[in-house]
Amino acid sequence: MRINKIILYPDDSTPEINKNQLFSFIKEKLKIKVELRDDFIETNSEKVTQVFSELRVHDLKKKFIYNPHQESDYEFEKKLNDYTKQKQNEIFYEGFKMQKKFSSFLPDNENTLSVLSIIITNKLICTFDENDYRFHARAILLGNPTIISTSGIIEGPAKPKKFYLDMMTNFSQISESEIEKKYQGEFLTYHDLRLPQILEGYIMQAISFIETGEEFCENDFCRIFNSHWQKDLIDLNVIESKLCPKHKKLFFNLD
Repeated sequence: MRINKIILYPDDSTPEINKNQLFSFIKEKLKIKVELRDDFIETNSEKVTQVFSELRVHDLKKKFIYNPHQESDYEFEKKLNDYTKQKQNEIFYEGFKMQKKFSSFLPDNENTLSVLSIIITNKLICTFDENDYRFHARAILLGNPTIISTSGIIEGPAKPKKFYLDMMTNFSQISESEIEKKYQGEFLTYHDLRLPQILEGYIMQAISFIETGEEFCENDFCRIFNSHWQKDLIDLNVIESKLCPKHKKLFFNLD
């Protein structure tokens, strides 16, 4: 493998990710040297807060424009960091520019292809799609560092079609929480206990990208498949938890 070490930065605001389970998965299952670091955002709090204030997306239907530095925005983000440790994050941030900024915070000897840094955050990252000319929530941004958004995992892949139909036709009579209860288990929710298994799949996708240059697997039965639906994400990572022959060979040297 090109990668000889992974540095994992867990999100301390989301204990359900179970950082020790992820550490063991990388070390014991994937047999890759791994180092568990402190929360990246907390460790680089002052610099990262400045980045968030610059990269907040105000209009999902317009291309991103940098936010000029204002002390009020910085203070807002400081308070927001504390708030989103307890509540879900509903503010979008420009993902690719965040990734570039985070890369500059890495030590030079770790900003290489042989050392993969994986940053897990509850911040809601998004990227602009030129096809429909709007921003979309993303679960993962591949590269070094790889950024995995727990909020993006919840908000990115689509929920069941019937859920959206119920939201449109019954919203005036039934609360959103009641509709969510109706479909409980069919999609991920904030602080979901299935997050560690979902994150395992995204960690393998991050490794595969560095090793092969391929963003995802085309086989829809492989954990590294690009799941657009919550059901697929859950089926592939929680229920089936399988890899295609190509990726079995990549991770486990199987013939």
